Amino acid sequence: ISYKLREFDASRDLDALHDICRTVYGGSDYLPKTAPTLASDPNSSFLVAADAVTDRPAAVGNARRFKPNMSWLEAIRTCEKHRSRGLARHLTQSLIDVSRNEHGCEVYSCTVESNIAMQRVFERVGMMLLGQIHQCSFDELKRLPGWGAGDGSDIIDNRLPLPLLQSLGVESSIEDENEAMQNMEATTVNSEQELSASLQHIMARGGIGHLVGLYELLPNEAIHDGLEAGRLWKVSSNSNGAAEDTKNIALVAFVKEEKLSSLRSPWVCSISATSVAILEEALWFACSSSCLDKLDGHVAFTVAFDCCNFPLVDTKSFPPAIKALPLTEDACLLFGSSKDL
Repeated sequence: ISYKLREFDASRDLDALHDICRTVYGGSDYLPKTAPTLASDPNSSFLVAADAVTDRPAAVGNARRFKPNMSWLEAIRTCEKHRSRGLARHLTQSLIDVSRNEHGCEVYSCTVESNIAMQRVFERVGMMLLGQIHQCSFDELKRLPGWGAGDGSDIIDNRLPLPLLQSLGVESSIEDENEAMQNMEATTVNSEQELSASLQHIMARGGIGHLVGLYELLPNEAIHDGLEAGRLWKVSSNSNGAAEDTKNIALVAFVKEEKLSSLRSPWVCSISATSVAILEEALWFACSSSCLDKLDGHVAFTVAFDCCNFPLVDTKSFPPAIKALPLTEDACLLFGSSKDL
């Protein structure tokens, strides 16, 4: 079978896309619903590898321009009948070429540690492992009282949810919650220049240097919305005498994730931090009324974070708030066609 590359056509390709995505995420793949939007998005290159004879799509993939000079590779899917034929690699390479040659963008993407096949695709097209995005397990979070969106059964959880750390029982292990709050200073980030300076500080200390979301780097649109709504803060440690370039800081941002269907709340707390200690203080701040009052009546949220030199194995020395986080065991790995983030 030979294949040809073309743009996705929502008027005739949706039936084939449903077949391609039938077993993805246990049959609950978001892509068939969002495909028409991607196809009409001027900032996306949504391509299909189609059977050269029947023109029926056998694989799909998208590159979305989400920041200046940066494209996000997503939605790589291959029909089961057409796997092991190099289509994912061919699509990925084509999307990198389009992004570079037509838009001047390098390409970045994430995959989970267990997805060895996609990691090999990234390696074969020259994409490099750049870091890791840490996030909570949805399966664990939806077991918390009042957090789950329901499983389609007649059983509905009517319990009122509590904020994250309280739901995880962290408060009972700390004598005084206010102690954590007293050790830090939180200020609203009011401009892109202020945000950029803080991200550069975090990158200089070993961080990614971008705000992270669920399996992605946050796009400019989400960041702009956060700035305008006052949902982006800088948390600083009250360390007397610390030089400005060694000061521990964290950025805390709240964004809505409409694809988050397993939890009742659509909110994601994004944290970029220079140390585990300031990460804990940022989590306490995220659970305070300063943040919760901005969440349209919700108090629950999941977390995605980047923390400089975050220990992946030794958790014995973690502070209680970090130790209690139900982090996913299948690590989210960040790849890029360039080392420059």
